[in-house]
Amino acid sequence: METPKSYILFGGDIVEGVFWGGASMEQVGSLDEQRGFMRELWKRTKGRVIAAVSGEHDSKWAARTGADPYADFTDITGVPYKRGLLELTLEAGDQEYSGLVAHKLRGNSIYNNMHPPMRASREIQGHDFYLSAHTHRKGLGIQPVREKDGARDVVFGVSGPYKETDEYTQRSGWIEQKTKQLYGFSIRFAPDVGKIEIDEDIISANAKWG
Repeated sequence: METPKSYILFGGDIVEGVFWGGASMEQVGSLDEQRGFMRELWKRTKGRVIAAVSGEHDSKWAARTGADPYADFTDITGVPYKRGLLELTLEAGDQEYSGLVAHKLRGNSIYNNMHPPMRASREIQGHDFYLSAHTHRKGLGIQPVREKDGARDVVFGVSGPYKETDEYTQRSGWIEQKTKQLYGFSIRFAPDVGKIEIDEDIISANAKWG
């Protein structure tokens, strides 16, 4: 929020949800407490938010209680929110960049953390970046993609979790994750030429580009 020209794209699962997982009916917080947290987050980030997509932890509220925690998002922030796939165009200076964003994209691979957005690029072609979350397995990269009249760089990103471990991951046999595997990432859209840069760490990106 304190870095000029720095913006936020919410990728879902802002909170763990009131109830989540088929076998794990853990109440993390009351509905009012968690909706209050999210509303405060929307208010504090107003003016810096590009858009939001919801995840299953927070959007399950709508199905189970009829109270969608994102109901006030657009009214408070003034920017789009969507469940499912969000296709958007960003303007940076005189350049335009298009992308596809979703909390969860189809597919997975034990060898390639960026498999879901890379698969999405085959199903919906032509975007400059493809971003997702959900898997708790961070991945970020740029890959040249062949097109009819040449080739261009495309960014693929999957954000990491914000916890090293918890009871659910321990029960599921997941390996505890370390700092480099955690958190979101940053993307820089050049305003004067069609070029995208990436940084796996938000703090270092703000210091470098801010």
